Amino acid sequence: MQWLQGNGQTQRNEAPGALDPGVLQRYRRLTLWAAGIISMVPIVVCLMTLVLFVGDFVHEQYSEFSGQAAGMQLAFARRELWVRISAIYEQTVAPRLAPNRVLLDQLIGQKGTLTIRHPENPIQMEVWAAPDEPDGYARYAWYLALADDYAYRGGAYLQWLGERLSFTSYMFSPDRKFIVIIRSPREAAERPVTSYAQAYAKLRGVIPDVSPGDPAHTENLTDGNIHWLAPNPDRLTGDSSSTVVQAALLGNRPFLILGSTLPLKELESIIGEERFGEVAGLVLPGSTVLFGTPGPTEATRTIPPVMRKIPPLDSRESKPDSRFINGHVLLRAYLVGPGWTFIRYFSFATMASELSSGVWLNILAAFVVVVLVWTMWFWLERKVFAPGRRQSHLIYESEQLNRAVVENSPAGIALIDPASREVFLQNEAAAEYMQRADAARLPLMEFAVSGYARSTQREINGKPQSLAISIPEESRALDLQMTLVPSRYRGSEAILCTFIDITAQKEVERELKNARDLADAANRAKSAFFAATSHEIRTPLNVILGNLELLNRMQMSELQTQRLQAVTSATSLLLGIINDILDFTKMETNRLVLEAIPFDLAGIAEQTSAAFTPIAHSKGLRFEKSIDSSLAGRYIGDPTRIRQIMFNLISNAIKFTEQGEVALEVYLTGDEPDSPVGIAVTDTGPGICREHQATLFRPFTQTDPSISRRYGGTGLGLAICERLVQLMHGTITLESEPGVGSAFTIELPLRVVSSQEKNGPEALSGTTKETSSTDALKLRFLVVDDTAANRELVKLQLLELGQDVETAENGVDALQRFAVHHFDLILTDVSMPVMDGPDMARHMRAQGVKVPIIAITAHVDPEVHERCRASGIDVVLVRPLLIDELDRTIRELIGAGANDGPVLSSGFDFARGELPEPVVRKLRETFVLLAAEIRRGAVQRRRDEILQYLHSVKGGFAMIHESAFVERCNELEHLARGEAFDTLLEALGEWEHLGRETLALRSGEGGDD
Repeated sequence: MQWLQGNGQTQRNEAPGALDPGVLQRYRRLTLWAAGIISMVPIVVCLMTLVLFVGDFVHEQYSEFSGQAAGMQLAFARRELWVRISAIYEQTVAPRLAPNRVLLDQLIGQKGTLTIRHPENPIQMEVWAAPDEPDGYARYAWYLALADDYAYRGGAYLQWLGERLSFTSYMFSPDRKFIVIIRSPREAAERPVTSYAQAYAKLRGVIPDVSPGDPAHTENLTDGNIHWLAPNPDRLTGDSSSTVVQAALLGNRPFLILGSTLPLKELESIIGEERFGEVAGLVLPGSTVLFGTPGPTEATRTIPPVMRKIPPLDSRESKPDSRFINGHVLLRAYLVGPGWTFIRYFSFATMASELSSGVWLNILAAFVVVVLVWTMWFWLERKVFAPGRRQSHLIYESEQLNRAVVENSPAGIALIDPASREVFLQNEAAAEYMQRADAARLPLMEFAVSGYARSTQREINGKPQSLAISIPEESRALDLQMTLVPSRYRGSEAILCTFIDITAQKEVERELKNARDLADAANRAKSAFFAATSHEIRTPLNVILGNLELLNRMQMSELQTQRLQAVTSATSLLLGIINDILDFTKMETNRLVLEAIPFDLAGIAEQTSAAFTPIAHSKGLRFEKSIDSSLAGRYIGDPTRIRQIMFNLISNAIKFTEQGEVALEVYLTGDEPDSPVGIAVTDTGPGICREHQATLFRPFTQTDPSISRRYGGTGLGLAICERLVQLMHGTITLESEPGVGSAFTIELPLRVVSSQEKNGPEALSGTTKETSSTDALKLRFLVVDDTAANRELVKLQLLELGQDVETAENGVDALQRFAVHHFDLILTDVSMPVMDGPDMARHMRAQGVKVPIIAITAHVDPEVHERCRASGIDVVLVRPLLIDELDRTIRELIGAGANDGPVLSSGFDFARGELPEPVVRKLRETFVLLAAEIRRGAVQRRRDEILQYLHSVKGGFAMIHESAFVERCNELEHLARGEAFDTLLEALGEWEHLGRETLALRSGEGGDD
């Protein structure tokens, strides 16, 4: 790869030597060759000397090895000769010998042990017999005669042999119950044998038990032939020795086995002291025995793996041989008799340790000559040749480095003339990018020059400027990041442009954006699901709580009152759980909006304390409150959420505390009036251990799995409190000790209401306006809802409050009635056919109508509520809607005071029994009308209209707790969403029949026949 010039020509690289002076370079090469030739002369002389030394040393070692092999062969022959002579002698005399009764009596008297020694021969024979019964010793009499005769006849030879050699001989019966041990004079000091067991162990250590046909051994020691056994350590002395064995036969039956040991120490003495790095030993079939002991740096002595691959010698190779293997000299000799191979090998380290002084002087002289020659050459290189090349090399290497960096860079690099817009130099990557830009008709050069011109600081500090450029291509766009740096080239102003391919980065950014969009869509879908679920759940809850409230205003027995309170409490709890889940969902999706209105913090604390004081007293707990008198009169914030935090913390404290007290404290954390506000709730409950405190504020988490079963709850209360405090930019902390209690402390940075805000219109939460009472006022209400059952329920609630009520089915109907009659207040549903609640309110406000409008809906989505307020609706109430909440809202809108007490009247139970005639009539009229619309929509295949009408029908029947019919409505909705209109039409007949029959049963008329 080369730099590419603007005119298309290339500038080729030159070799480093081309820049050196020619003469100086030739002199340098000449001196280098001379130094090498002079250095080779002493090295060759030294090598020849070493070769001669190695040859002489190996020849000398071979001669010495041959003598050692002959000595070992003699040692093996002596043992083998004694065993052969002894076996032949015993076979000859055995048939003529009679049992020796005298020695038998001595053997019995000494309990199986006897020493045989003749005055003529100093060799003693130790006899050991197995400790059988006294009568059983009789079979040893013949063996005693053999031993006594051998001691007398062969003692002289044994004495002569023992004075020269160290050995121990054995004579024993084939069953090894009769053992004779014969020691040489050199072995007289050996550890004595004191029992038959020791004698048997000693014998077994050198001559193992091998019976004919034993699959573990290929040798049969009782076949009458000579056998040499592998060396084994003596169990009494620990010294290793080899044993030669032969059996004496009578006919083909062995009657006596003779053996003699050959201590390895005797063989080691033949070899003498080993040199450094030298190893000697015997190679047996399947094993190797090495002489000597490991040196100070050797853990064990082993033969190198390459030596083990050399096949052993056989009887045909009578002469020793030598081999050179991987830096070692191996000497081998075959030992006749045992058939083993005697080996000895040594390395160059052994030879080096035996080098003579003349050889060392030769090596030293060669080394000195080589060092002097090269010292002189390096002096010439440093003082003469190097300075001449240094300058040219520096220039050349600098240029080559720059070229290598540029040419091998993955980024495109180009040097551009800003005046003529020509390219001075560029690498292949830059050339490729420019070609691709030209193919896409993208003026890449113009971008570079114009970007350079916009750089206002290029002459001051040379800071680079980056531009992002996208080149459209067929498969995908090529994204480049172009960096511009001012520079100079050959005395002219230039732009150094760097092009980096950031296509992959842009792809990742686009994928991340798509993933974020999908996540946002999933969150919106989840929020929509919860909103829809809330709407469906709140609609029947509205009917349940409304009718429970109406029942509570009736005269009932004490038992009925208790059961009604239990049902009301459970329903309220269910509503609280739904509210917690929906609040937490809003927080997760960052859709919970906090209000910022003036409110009385002390008043909220008072109201909360008053609500929980009777609950605490009913459990036998003391409830204490402490409200700081230095609190400001009004703060800016969200009073509803602050009240929710207090309710959650106090409710938890009372729920988990069995005895003692619960306390609420509201105070200023500092001395200034605008200091943050502190809210603390303490209790004397069971406390929370430290390991559970870390997970206490996690959603759906409780410290003990049994808490949900014993106390109820979803585990969302504290999580919601923490999220709300964080939204208010405050902190919440916990201090708890098991067995002592817990203390939750909240610190909120609330803003104090200024004097201008105090003098403005009052918009206070947490307090009740004290104005004139409107108990005697008679107001006229218009209730607008497309579901007849919902209209009747709200109408009954308003009638309980003593008001006049008129109803309308949709927004258009409401506008028509409002144009004819006067109404003091309008209550409307949000989702209605023809015209919904917000559109109706927008039309009224556009016509200048000032009448208060209240929206009643099951939707909890903030967007729906915001749409209602934007259309001119004053208040949005969420189902279930209780009479007290409806009464309080109406009074706040018209500026009336609170009622002095509850209003008692009769009510209806919509969940069971007969329904009031107005409710039944409205339900039947609505059902007939909507059923016809649903059938027409199915014929015309209008999915949205079918779902809208089915939703209205389902809401009405859910109000009267007809779950079976509601489930059938759900099935029809499923068919409509799947656009299975033919199946839907077939199912409508049965569905209409079930609806009419259900209404007939609830009206008291009975079902169809």
